[in-house]
Amino acid sequence: MNNEVKDIFLSHTRKLNKQQLFELYKGAVPQSTLYKWYSEVNLKDNFFVNYSIKAMTDEWERLKHINRGYTASPATNKIILHHQQHFYDNERQLLRDPEIKRKLLLNRQKYLGRDATNISVREILLGFKVSGMYRGFSHFSPFWIKQFLIENNCKKVYDPTGGWGHRLLGACSLSHVHYYYNDFWRESVEGVQAIKKILNITNCDISNYRSEKFIPNFTFDTVFTCPPYYNKEIYSNTIFKDVRDFIDWWANTVNCFMRPDINTIGICIDIENVDYISKPILDRGFDLKSTRALGPKRKMHYLKTNKDTRDLLLTFSRPY
Repeated sequence: MNNEVKDIFLSHTRKLNKQQLFELYKGAVPQSTLYKWYSEVNLKDNFFVNYSIKAMTDEWERLKHINRGYTASPATNKIILHHQQHFYDNERQLLRDPEIKRKLLLNRQKYLGRDATNISVREILLGFKVSGMYRGFSHFSPFWIKQFLIENNCKKVYDPTGGWGHRLLGACSLSHVHYYYNDFWRESVEGVQAIKKILNITNCDISNYRSEKFIPNFTFDTVFTCPPYYNKEIYSNTIFKDVRDFIDWWANTVNCFMRPDINTIGICIDIENVDYISKPILDRGFDLKSTRALGPKRKMHYLKTNKDTRDLLLTFSRPY
């Protein structure tokens, strides 16, 4: 009988999160057995991060009513991870290798001080980057764009490389702002559309075009985006052939969004690519108003240098 129940339980793990699962089977199966079954499937093939509607709506309410500025850690990610499951696709692929899985789980148990049954799926997936085993995609704090839009009195914002949706959340948490999201990765766009629907967000529009070819047919006073950091992170299996290809792509993107009514441009980028990103904007007559490090100062324990690894926010404005 228990084997039959277990089979049903395992099928439900792909549809329900941990809280929902344990509530459904409460009283039918001893809790110790549920933990055992759940740990088995977690450590085999079900490395998906799911959150309840309440957890996501609570996060959204906090975003709307709190402003933590540029020092905020990019840790407000429940909504994104639930709807953008492909964020950790590369890590899931790596976990199919038994030896990689073994090493990662040993690392997580050692540094978290808990056995495998008490380590969450997200903690396992995050462990790749924390341990230095693999550098996956990065999160962006919604509070960074929120602070920027407040400081610069922005009303209509275009984001040519909208990404996972962090900036959509930050911008749309301000009721006076209208945010135009665009991205070429169809899977990410579908995730953002789901976020818009479930949170009933009305102050945004979503499009799915290549930024270097798309000329917006709407008005906006601000551009705020975080373009690819050359080939540091690979989106939709698309890579730049070389640095020249990256420079040309960005120059074409700038040409497509540039117009006389833009007053402010905010670009988040790593320090290595600042000059490449700045040049086409400066060439169009904008001044670099400020350069600011984002998030709390950090140092990865596996790096041998004390170099500040934070990304930068470049703020450009028209001279008056």
